[in-house]
Amino acid sequence: MTDPERPPTDWQARVAKAQREGTWNRDPDEPPSPYPPAVKRRRFLVGFLLTLAAGVLLGALVDVVLGRPGSPWAAGAWIDGLIRSFFPAVFAGWVCSRRRLKRR
Repeated sequence: MTDPERPPTDWQARVAKAQREGTWNRDPDEPPSPYPPAVKRRRFLVGFLLTLAAGVLLGALVDVVLGRPGSPWAAGAWIDGLIRSFFPAVFAGWVCSRRRLKRR
């Protein structure tokens, strides 16, 4: 089979579909991401929620280890943990929604 007769690979098919839909990232500084918006959204949410939950639980564990007054399971402590973990979770979700870079 010659090159023009070969069926497109999964990656080539996703790239062609992303270019047709206009979801292909055209920023020259960032490598292109041919993932459909639903996949990018799901990856973001998984990374965001896992990091948020880990941040809240680790924050409660640190409060217990350091002996801070009050219950680490009280509503105020949970809200404080959510606020404290929000921005790292957003960043982790953003990183999860990006394509992995090849090592040089």
